[in-house]
Amino acid sequence: MRVKFSIFGKMAFLICALLIPIVLLFSYVNDRSSTLVEDEIRKSKLKQLSVFMNQIGGQIEQLSMFSLQLMRDSDVLDFQLALQSSRGYDRDRMINAIYEKLLLGSISTSFQNRLAFYSPASGLVISTSTEEPFDKDAFLKDVSAGWRLHRSPDTPAEDDYFTRYTVEPYSAYAHPDQANAIIRTSFPVDSLRRMLDDFKRSGGDDPFLFSPEDGMIGNRSMDGAIAAELQRSLAGMPLPDVRSMKIALGGQNYMISSTKIPSLGWYLVDYVPIGSILAPIREVSKLFYVSVGLLLVLSILALLLLYRNVQIPIRQLIFSLREIKHGNYAVRMFQRRENEFSFVFSRFNEMAQEIQRLVEKVYMEEIRTREATLKQLQSQINPHFLYNCLFYVQSMIRLGALDLAEKMALNLGEYYRYNTRVEKQTVTLRSELGFVGNYLEIQQMRMKRFEYEIDVPEEMMELPVPRLIVQPAAENAIVHGIERKPGRGRIAIRGRQEDAYNYLVVEDDGAGMSQDALVRLMETMDRTMDESMGCGVWNVHQRLKIQYGDGSGIGMSLLPEGGIRVTLAWTRLDREVGRDVPAARSG
Repeated sequence: MRVKFSIFGKMAFLICALLIPIVLLFSYVNDRSSTLVEDEIRKSKLKQLSVFMNQIGGQIEQLSMFSLQLMRDSDVLDFQLALQSSRGYDRDRMINAIYEKLLLGSISTSFQNRLAFYSPASGLVISTSTEEPFDKDAFLKDVSAGWRLHRSPDTPAEDDYFTRYTVEPYSAYAHPDQANAIIRTSFPVDSLRRMLDDFKRSGGDDPFLFSPEDGMIGNRSMDGAIAAELQRSLAGMPLPDVRSMKIALGGQNYMISSTKIPSLGWYLVDYVPIGSILAPIREVSKLFYVSVGLLLVLSILALLLLYRNVQIPIRQLIFSLREIKHGNYAVRMFQRRENEFSFVFSRFNEMAQEIQRLVEKVYMEEIRTREATLKQLQSQINPHFLYNCLFYVQSMIRLGALDLAEKMALNLGEYYRYNTRVEKQTVTLRSELGFVGNYLEIQQMRMKRFEYEIDVPEEMMELPVPRLIVQPAAENAIVHGIERKPGRGRIAIRGRQEDAYNYLVVEDDGAGMSQDALVRLMETMDRTMDESMGCGVWNVHQRLKIQYGDGSGIGMSLLPEGGIRVTLAWTRLDREVGRDVPAARSG
């Protein structure tokens, strides 16, 4: 099945075919660009964090390595041997040497730090900080491997610090009071904050340190609200050594990059709002979609103008041509706007008017011919019908039934007087039904095996109608119905008014005809008259249709109990016609 597109449909399809690939291609390119930018940002951020992590790790590793080196220093080893002798001078010299090396290790790193040497055997404490009191129990209680964060609820966050213990031998971590020597290395959290501040000023976004156990250490200018949300988000997910991910915080997407500082055991984390990075791309994307939207609106307006000024006139022209094809020559086209179609519509109206004039002229000539033929037929007396009636009168006189003879003579006289009056072709319905009544009385007296009934409302009796429009139907009911059926029959003539039409219905219960024969008969009603067609019913149909317009004429249908119903319909002249009514209506 081929689908036919109008000009409007083709233009709409063409615009969609142009815009949709462009939008899809731009969406793909935009998506790929955003993905590439995010990948580059992820790689750059991880590289920055890796460098910064190495800086922090280098400082912390330097402190860790110093304590290990100091534990193996000859002075420390000699000091442990000196504890077993009583040479006080050597002992004091070794203490001074250890203190000087502690001071040297403390200033060898940029971190502010404190180093303390403790000998459980002698109870000797050597520290780079003279202000810090020594608590043996607290010192031994905190001994553990690795760096630990110390926080106190009674001191501000600036006083938090990291500590690391180096024990000789290593197995003494479980029992530090049995160790030969213990070195405690500590540095304040504020040293890490300074490095975070420096990193942020040098191009970092908002770096911080995070530990699932100890929480977060941020730079001094960090956004507290975002920091709290980040801490909650990171605490509930596994963190590999290196990771980059996207999470949503506060209705905005962030790219989170993290890397683990092996020497400290904490994660260095930095985040950046993706929206701010992709803002230029999104602005371009928004500008593109706005442009496409404007282009689409303009295209729709152009299509509407095309539909209004081209498609609608073409559809009107097609509809009018179809009406002409179906015989409606009264169709006309009107154009409010002055354009090329105004000329086409004007020429079409002239053509339709000329065709209508010619067709009506031909029809009128044909009707006049039929009327002349009808007048000629009316002027001629049917000899067989007349002979039968006269024989009936003669028989009744011989039998002495003078009243029946008189009745036949009166009906026969009225019948031929009406039938031969050809000077006036429009009569009242009362006169027409009176003529039909005379005809039915004559046939009833002759045949004596059917009854008839005429039931027409009084308000219809004075309606003007063409002459001889009911008698042909009544004659067909007798000749083709009652006479061909054995036994008694019935003929009924009824009238009614419905909507914009008058109806006269002639019914009989005679022999009738088949449905196919009825269909073929109805098909001949609108054809041109030829010698093979009957004259009476066709003539009545054409006269009603021409005089009263479309919707008027004769319709036929089969009755369920047998026989045929003939319906005469014509428009009412005493009121405005409100709607079209089919030509053939059953009574």
